[in-house]
Amino acid sequence: MMIRISVLTAATATAVGLVFGVSAGAAGEPARVISLLSVQQGGSLIDVDRSGGAGPTLGDQYIFTDGLYEWHGTKRGKRIGTTHGIATITSPTTAFFTGTMTLPGGLIQGAGYFSFTARVETIIVLGGTGKYSNAGGDVTITKLGSENSNNSSLVIRLIR
Repeated sequence: MMIRISVLTAATATAVGLVFGVSAGAAGEPARVISLLSVQQGGSLIDVDRSGGAGPTLGDQYIFTDGLYEWHGTKRGKRIGTTHGIATITSPTTAFFTGTMTLPGGLIQGAGYFSFTARVETIIVLGGTGKYSNAGGDVTITKLGSENSNNSSLVIRLIR
């Protein structure tokens, strides 16, 4: 069970890096690209159906908090935000993620499906508040390190 939870934890940690604090440019401008490092801070598996099994089952949820840091490919910079999210198990190998980032100037919301075994995933940016109002785009999430790593690099493309 510990390995499945570790895989779920790592996969969920990769899904949290929705967007860092910039708003996209006016129509016709290219997407803005931002790089971040997501580091899991904590989480809990909720056995929604009370199956008591050896690992997560359909409908179970993993609730977590991650720290977001400036990232330049090899060195972690200063902490710039936090993500709070929920991943709902949709199959033995996938989950649906929703999450909200708290960043200077506002909140960002994002969502998407992801596989526990994939090293690279893409999720969408749904919107935000404050200086992130009407945010849209996507985030490519790449798991760093081994299967049990809690770190992921995030490449965010904002198109509005």
